[in-house]
Amino acid sequence: AADFWNALPWARESLSGQNPYLMRVDAVAAQGIPTDDSSPAVYGPWVIQISAMLLVLSGNRALLVAVLSKLLLGGAWLGAIHTAARLQAPARLWHRAFAVLVLGWLPLGVSQYIAEGHNDIVLALLVLLWLRSHERGTGVLAPLYLCASMLVKFVTAALLPLEGLWLLRKWRPGTGRTWRYAVMVVVALGMTVLSAAPFWASGAMIGRTASMRAWHDLAPADVATAFRTILSVDLEWLRRPTALVFPVAAAWLVLRFLLDPSDRRFRIAILAVLSAVVFWYVGHVWPWYLIWLLIIVVLEPDVLLSRWVLGLAVAAPFIPVGRRVLETVPTATWQAVATLGFYAASALWLLCIPRRWYPDAAEDGAVEKV
Repeated sequence: AADFWNALPWARESLSGQNPYLMRVDAVAAQGIPTDDSSPAVYGPWVIQISAMLLVLSGNRALLVAVLSKLLLGGAWLGAIHTAARLQAPARLWHRAFAVLVLGWLPLGVSQYIAEGHNDIVLALLVLLWLRSHERGTGVLAPLYLCASMLVKFVTAALLPLEGLWLLRKWRPGTGRTWRYAVMVVVALGMTVLSAAPFWASGAMIGRTASMRAWHDLAPADVATAFRTILSVDLEWLRRPTALVFPVAAAWLVLRFLLDPSDRRFRIAILAVLSAVVFWYVGHVWPWYLIWLLIIVVLEPDVLLSRWVLGLAVAAPFIPVGRRVLETVPTATWQAVATLGFYAASALWLLCIPRRWYPDAAEDGAVEKV
């Protein structure tokens, strides 16, 4: 995928003292790299800095960097599967096997994170480590993992309020534990500042990424536009209510955690917040974004939102395939067909796959059913 290669010219620009967030890729930076995308950088600074490090180690050989990057992504993919399974350690075998099945065997994982090389799998691993620090550890390392995920992609900044709510409702002071957590907060802030400082330039680093909200593709609200394009049925008045379902649901589920905190409610709140980011804030639902949600889906698979998202994940790999097969179809028509097919498939999955087929997290030792 172009996204896999884009980090290399950005890394070359950073090594030459330029700011890849402020300028388009030129012919010198793109030399020998199979991409025609000249857009400024949109990922977090770690993506550029790790690519720059690999360029230095490889002697500026793009092919070798690609191989090393694939190894890193493959390691992150295996690490995410392992961490999700470890988070299910007290659960029955079926629940743990379900986590491995969804993250390891769905075509979405192999096609998007290994074949196409999207770095979202690194973000997913870091979010799982953040969650594991709270559930299986002392929580001291949690701010480090969360800030690291933000340095890969800025979207996980949406989870910062949940970190604060977790401290408010579930923090258990221990001998030196509060001081260790405070030290990790300082380390995480220092790491973030040092990583972002070379590229900051009056907020342009975040501004470029935020501008992507104007892109609309495969979001639930786009179903209304799809009906108008294909069937000439004007449902545009449904766009805003459809989009607002996700932030409203997130606010409600976060409030439920605040009022009655448990590990299960915390996981569901994370899923709801990230769903609001994907389906409402971002404005476009590209297949590889679904890993942000799947890492929580496998932990709480019997929840309605999880089952719906899993249906999207099953259908998602067919979207890029369809784009290539029907590349002669006008873009607006194709987007409408893809959007309707995407959400129709997820609705069918939700209706046809009974809930009893999913592992029940509540029966596996969670505090309460939801």
